[in-house]
Amino acid sequence: MGVGQTVAASIRLVGGLVTPLAVTRTGESAVVAVSRVCTHENCTVDLPARSGASLDCPCHGSRFLVTGQVVNGPATRPLSSFPARIAGAEVVVSGV
Repeated sequence: MGVGQTVAASIRLVGGLVTPLAVTRTGESAVVAVSRVCTHENCTVDLPARSGASLDCPCHGSRFLVTGQVVNGPATRPLSSFPARIAGAEVVVSGV
């Protein structure tokens, strides 16, 4: 995954709930992972069409930075984030 690239992933949380993620490499040794579940009404946000673009909700138009912050609503809360790190050739995401 190149710097600026976002890919889809998922994580199984305690209790078995599987959550879709957007994982973005923000630097040579930095990565962020956020839930793709919109905080407005739980629709799955789309991945960015290109590097630097936002995560967009197809249901009601909310937009989020790849780090989860709201760009515009109707969502008012950021996307949930998960601890993530690069370990060799892999990205490791931890659940809570």
